[in-house]
Amino acid sequence: MTLYIHLGAHKTATTLLQNILKHNEAALESRGVARVKIQPRHLFWHFLRDKDREAFIKRRRTFGRKLKAFNQDWSNAILTSETLFGTSDLGGCTTVYPNADMVLKVLAQLTQGMSRKIIFYVRRQDDFIEASFINRLQTLATSIHLDHSRLLADDSWSNFDTYLNSFDAHALSWLNLADRMASHFGAENLIIRPFETIRRGKEAYARDFLSSICATDGLDLTPEIYENRSFSAHALSEFLRLAPLQDFKDLRSLRLRLQETYPNTIYPRPTLLSDHQRDAILRAHHDSNTKLFETYIAPADRKNISYTL
Repeated sequence: MTLYIHLGAHKTATTLLQNILKHNEAALESRGVARVKIQPRHLFWHFLRDKDREAFIKRRRTFGRKLKAFNQDWSNAILTSETLFGTSDLGGCTTVYPNADMVLKVLAQLTQGMSRKIIFYVRRQDDFIEASFINRLQTLATSIHLDHSRLLADDSWSNFDTYLNSFDAHALSWLNLADRMASHFGAENLIIRPFETIRRGKEAYARDFLSSICATDGLDLTPEIYENRSFSAHALSEFLRLAPLQDFKDLRSLRLRLQETYPNTIYPRPTLLSDHQRDAILRAHHDSNTKLFETYIAPADRKNISYTL
């Protein structure tokens, strides 16, 4: 079996791709492609949250048995989750996805003997930083363990400039993460694409994703499905105003209503970085982004896309 492991990143239309997979599940199974279903609160989520090693070992064994069953029954399977590496929140990080090495090591162990392909989407660092901050706010609606009213009233948590100063933006190297993936699975088994290829259209974006796995003719790549779009500037402003006044049970409906009322496809997206900050981030990553594209990004995906000034 060839196991395709789609690891995100966050804010690269992962929800869109996952819902297209679900929508086409029967058609994909008829082509010998199964979807490995896992809970949102998976074994790594639990371990990264509570550090309960004994519980983690039990969950790892269960997950390993599940993967072995798929290996026996299917010629191809896909596992997709943007949260295996942890959250998108960059607060306090010294590198992008600091827990990735532990996760990659475990995944490599559990899938030993299988043919593996890692699928990962990158996003230009300045845009990723802005999107990660917006996602920090949006995910309050699904984080029952967080006191949303207190956090939104806390300038050290909800202010973008404070957020930006809480991590080293110069250390957010996709090249470094790609090299770490390659060290566990081999560079020849990495499929790394820029999120910005979505400019070609959602249907093309989905087709490019699935074409790495199977033939795409006859699949429905433009279904009416939920997409977890990032807030527009209007939606973000309204969320920051209204969310502290809401009970937690009402936060999700508020978020969905604002995304529908002020969609980022019509209303302007938030501009959180200054021109100077954006310029400094892109200059800091110029060399590593250049090498990333030369080493890991297919020539067809480089067309009209640049992560440099």
